[in-house]
Amino acid sequence: MKRILPFILIFILMFSLAACLADQEKYFYFVYYDKGSSKSGSVPIDKKKYNQGDTIIILDKGNLINENYTFLGWMFNNNLYQPGDEFIHDYKRDICFTASWDDGKDSPFEFIIEGNEVKIIKYTGSSGADIIIPSRYSDIPVTEIGNDVFRNKSIKSVKMFESLKRIGAFSFANCSITSLVIPNSAEIIGAGAFQNNELGTVTFGSGLASIPIGAFGGNNLTSVSLPANIKKIENGAFFDNGIVQIKIGSGAEIINDTSFGIYGAAFKEIYDESGKPAGEFNYIEDNWVKKP
Repeated sequence: MKRILPFILIFILMFSLAACLADQEKYFYFVYYDKGSSKSGSVPIDKKKYNQGDTIIILDKGNLINENYTFLGWMFNNNLYQPGDEFIHDYKRDICFTASWDDGKDSPFEFIIEGNEVKIIKYTGSSGADIIIPSRYSDIPVTEIGNDVFRNKSIKSVKMFESLKRIGAFSFANCSITSLVIPNSAEIIGAGAFQNNELGTVTFGSGLASIPIGAFGGNNLTSVSLPANIKKIENGAFFDNGIVQIKIGSGAEIINDTSFGIYGAAFKEIYDESGKPAGEFNYIEDNWVKKP
């Protein structure tokens, strides 16, 4: 019996080890790629086995073809990943990435995807149009309009959604926009973004902290109402506007005499000398008067 016991123990250990390895094998997962709307070609194949927590290197698009559409990357859980990106396999299952392409619609915009945000980089539509900035592209929020995108296109109007965060320099310069609503989500406006339009009214969102150089110069503004969150008005922000009514928060920094247009020098002087108070100021008989 004593001679048999060691063999029994060895058998038990080997059985336990085999069971452990078999159990470990159950926790290997695979990564697949789906062609999505691709018209032809084959998806790349990842032959590796992954444990939860392993790092996956996203593969390229293989030889997938989708006519003249642009390959955008691989979608998973509403996020877009580029070839070469690292992805942590944090799931207790196999996962699948789906090829994402330019949707092929007759869009007048060209986009680039940067992380989980979309930027408009070009407008290919006709001049003199009414523009609606899309809120999403390929199910990813459009957050930025690039520099010069609509410059000299004589755009008549523009509607922006709450996904928008940044409006690039000179993006709407030299157009024909008559009124404008800037969404609360917008945090940055570039220099000269809306200069030389026909703006009679501008509604400013609550996300802005400053009005940049020349942003609204050369328009038809006679009144400006700035939310309390705007604390800096740069050089020539409203140059060449006949502004005669200004609503402003306390403590705003007016950079120079051109910041508020034709009568801006006199306004800067009275606002600064009176301690930069919040309120409404009106230009009456060559003088700025604060409304009681």
